[in-house]
Amino acid sequence: MNELQISKLESGIHIGSLQSTDHKNDDMETPERHRQRNKRNVSQKQNTQAISLQQVRQEIKEKLNQACTSKDKFCQEGPPGPKGDPGSHGYPGYKGEKGAPGIPGPQGPLGPTGAPGPRGNQGLQGAQGFKGDMGKQGPVGTRGVKGDVGPVGRPGEKGSIGLKGNKGNRGYTGLQGPKGECVVDPKINIYPVSQEVFINTPAIFYCWVDGQTSRQITWSKLGGVLASDSSVKGGVLHISSVQKSHAGSYLCTIVTGYGTLRAIGTLGVKELPVFTRKAPSQVSVSQGSDLELCCAATGSPRPAVEWSRGQRSLDVTLYQTGCLTLKNVKDENTGKYICRATNSLGFALLTTEIFLDSG
Repeated sequence: MNELQISKLESGIHIGSLQSTDHKNDDMETPERHRQRNKRNVSQKQNTQAISLQQVRQEIKEKLNQACTSKDKFCQEGPPGPKGDPGSHGYPGYKGEKGAPGIPGPQGPLGPTGAPGPRGNQGLQGAQGFKGDMGKQGPVGTRGVKGDVGPVGRPGEKGSIGLKGNKGNRGYTGLQGPKGECVVDPKINIYPVSQEVFINTPAIFYCWVDGQTSRQITWSKLGGVLASDSSVKGGVLHISSVQKSHAGSYLCTIVTGYGTLRAIGTLGVKELPVFTRKAPSQVSVSQGSDLELCCAATGSPRPAVEWSRGQRSLDVTLYQTGCLTLKNVKDENTGKYICRATNSLGFALLTTEIFLDSG
């Protein structure tokens, strides 16, 4: 039995039950009785607890079965009623379980080729491979162009002396020639052959030839060039102010009718000792500390440098730089110390006084 039929039966059962209960023999109901019956129904509904739709349907089904099975009743299906309003949406159901993974779709078309990536770093050099077998000899190439003639070889060894030939006949006496002239071999002279002068003083060399008139006289410096302050006139070389750079050998060259003559003169530079590094005139040092005093000098000849204390020489070892080292300075080490630079031309002195710190 469908829902429509149940709805029809619900209305029929309700009417039937009212007729059988209240007035079974009455065919009509008065308005007064209808109002009273509604009041009773309202009071009953207020006292009745709420029931579910399933309970109502079950109750209707039971009443219908009772009414239709009685001996004097016959139930006939009525026409379908009008369509009722749609009920409200029920509560959403629980989330179903996760379905099985679907079948993978077909592979898509190949995408376009991407841009080339940056070049990677060069890998490490691999180990050297084994030497391969020697290949087969190739065919003989075409004949090359004839090379140039090689250099002349060394001369052969001198042969042995041949046998002495027979003495020839004496020749005829020749005619007497004219009277000859007395000729003296030319000789070049240079003065002085060697000289040494002080710095900032002039130097002069003379050059001439004996027995012949010289045509040309020139001067040059061996291993260098003549300085700008040097002058040559009539065989005389003049240097106005000698410096260390002027030291060396000078060549005089004379051209005569009998050939070219040459002579060499040497110039040395003399310089008194001059200090190029000086120790301080006064030094204050803490007791027990170490102290180093240094001085250096230049000169020509090269000067020797030594340290002394008063009139006594110090029994110490000096470095090549001319440094004096005092270890663990005490009160007895204080006083004046003298640095002396000496060469064959003279000497130079430098004095340093040592004090102990008062603090």
